[in-house]
Amino acid sequence: MGTLQLHQMVMHPLPSTGKESIMQTCSLCEEQSKKTRRGNPHQYLIKVDEARIFKGVNPRGFEEQDYLCMTCHAKFTRSTGKNDLAWTLWQG
Repeated sequence: MGTLQLHQMVMHPLPSTGKESIMQTCSLCEEQSKKTRRGNPHQYLIKVDEARIFKGVNPRGFEEQDYLCMTCHAKFTRSTGKNDLAWTLWQG
């Protein structure tokens, strides 16, 4: 996908339905929410801020990184913690 097409997707998000409290996610984000720990972010997810590093007794430390979809504006957190979901899609 070219830069112009990507720019147009970012500048023209999903049409408003009048129900702004209900987040509409693109098909790539729906699939992203089902990925496992080894699943990489899809092509339109960009990192937001720096990764949060939680130190513990080795090997129990973990990281969290926030992502934002440039297409549908869905927000994700990717965690390497063994007790967390690998990809959390934030609603609301």
